[in-house]
Amino acid sequence: MEAILAVAALVISLFALIPSFSSSKYDKFSFQDQVYERFAQMWFDMDHIFIDHPEMHKYFYKSEITGQYVPLLPDDERYDLGICIAELFSDVFQYTEPLERHLSDKDRASYLDYKTMITEAPIMLAMQQQHQWHKE
Repeated sequence: MEAILAVAALVISLFALIPSFSSSKYDKFSFQDQVYERFAQMWFDMDHIFIDHPEMHKYFYKSEITGQYVPLLPDDERYDLGICIAELFSDVFQYTEPLERHLSDKDRASYLDYKTMITEAPIMLAMQQQHQWHKE
């Protein structure tokens, strides 16, 4: 009789574990969805900068024709705006860095290529020289 009770208790215990396994699987996918949602929302917000200021795009992205960045010189009236946008990019990159490891390999590679392109823009380098706290 005790053996039957022990087996019954074991079976009940195993059935009790099923919801926790499925819950942890759901939590993992839920977390993954949240990571992608955060990334998407941040980059949609960043895209609005270039919608509101399309003239600034050329200072952060390489030209499709020349493959070069257009420099933004300190005496240009848009320079301060460029520095502010560069600070915002830097802040977003710092915030998203811990989340990068949760991206798929393909998405992470693409994102890191994008991040490298932006961080190599002359205006980003100028901002880092001006603001020591943004140096990595």
